[in-house]
Amino acid sequence: MGWLQDAYATYVHFGMKDEAESLQIAAKDKGKDAEKQMIHYSFSVEIPAEDVERVIEEMTADDLESTLSRISIHFCPRIDELKEQLKDLEKNAKLLSMVSQSTLDDQQVTARVGSVDDDPEGRLMLQMGQNLQFMATILGSTIDQTREKYDFSADSMRAFLSQSELFDDSRLPLIEHAINAYLADDHVTAIHVLVPQIEAALRRLLPILGKPTNKHRRSDTGAMVEKTLNEILESEPSVTQFFGEDFVFYLRMFLCDPRGQNVRNRMSHGLMDPNHFHRGISDRLLHIIWSLGFVRQQEQSTEEAESSE
Repeated sequence: MGWLQDAYATYVHFGMKDEAESLQIAAKDKGKDAEKQMIHYSFSVEIPAEDVERVIEEMTADDLESTLSRISIHFCPRIDELKEQLKDLEKNAKLLSMVSQSTLDDQQVTARVGSVDDDPEGRLMLQMGQNLQFMATILGSTIDQTREKYDFSADSMRAFLSQSELFDDSRLPLIEHAINAYLADDHVTAIHVLVPQIEAALRRLLPILGKPTNKHRRSDTGAMVEKTLNEILESEPSVTQFFGEDFVFYLRMFLCDPRGQNVRNRMSHGLMDPNHFHRGISDRLLHIIWSLGFVRQQEQSTEEAESSE
């Protein structure tokens, strides 16, 4: 497909719109063949079952809220760790670290990532995506253990999230609906409901940080539109300052960057393969929801309250 992309770029450069569009159609047809011809590689890593059980037991100790806190922290990828993994890749698999990679989705190239040296952010996205797949089973097992030990229900999740500044009371019934769907293994419903609630929660953060949730239209400064998820995560430094680089990069990779899983954009625009509406995605969305649930208003201590009177 590489030569088709080069030819398409040439047509566009010379303003040959009709020829470029014809080539786009041909490229998508070729994309079907490319997907079939792809070679699948797999590898296995053995982790002693007792080690996994011990970690899960430690994470699910004490009570539900403590468990959700540990899950939120433990399963958020760390950029420093990803960078170390890429350094190991350069050292132990030099050729692989130098080769550019393309993401093929819906019979077309949707993203291109360069070498570790030329495109460090893109390679971090790819590495994070691989790590999330690797950790999916452990995250799922941890959630299962949480469900067995505690009152893991739509009501308990609502009570937990109602303490957060980021979840409006009017939206909590939607999250209840999503939790009930999740518990019934209806991941199509759970994913469709949870994704926009995450976006709404992040948008709700902006006024707390002293930033507007909206912007004017490009062609009309008198008409306003709400900021998109990409704009909130990529163009609002205060959001990165508030959450930290690790969490914001994770949100971008999972929700709205074509180099990553891009769940929000693929789902919202009807581009997500039906087979991708599975529990692994639901688990990650719950992880994000719980992480946002710990954004709470600082309560004055009794001493501070008394001194202010």
